[in-house]
Amino acid sequence: MLWSNKALFAILWELFADDPRSKWLLPTYFENEVPASLTSYARKPIFAREGADIVLRDDGRVIQDATTGYYGKEGYILQELALPPEFRDAEDVPYYPVLGLWIVDGDVAGMGIREDKTPITTNGSTFIPHSISDGSVNYHRVPVPDLEEIEALLNWERYVEAEDGSNRELLEYIERVVR
Repeated sequence: MLWSNKALFAILWELFADDPRSKWLLPTYFENEVPASLTSYARKPIFAREGADIVLRDDGRVIQDATTGYYGKEGYILQELALPPEFRDAEDVPYYPVLGLWIVDGDVAGMGIREDKTPITTNGSTFIPHSISDGSVNYHRVPVPDLEEIEALLNWERYVEAEDGSNRELLEYIERVVR
């Protein structure tokens, strides 16, 4: 239940908003503590799952409303709007993928892709689980990485085409997959 509790995001933002690591967090507030400057946001029930009862607003304008009335009695958080990327198929239909990773002791153990025709993915969205099977089968404890190691691993610049072309094969593979 802890991981479906959206209050965790508001608490993390409150604790770490001024920390350099806050760049990995979306500004998130309890509904009664939202700054007036936040006009583009996702309004999410504190306890909810799979997109239920979320409303997306961009500069105050509703862009998607997934209200069911099932969740929300416990309150809401407002999170700065960060829409997933839009990809279009051959018939020009938009799709919005959301990626999730399962990490066990620092090693990726699985990945899931949830995709829908709207920015809010739901329990009816296509979901494709992936297991990472080329790693060891046994669990081996590894040291927890420090902040510098985490930021180095998450740095997107290493995926940008290098001048020497050393990552061209990876970029060509990504291009084939997304087309």
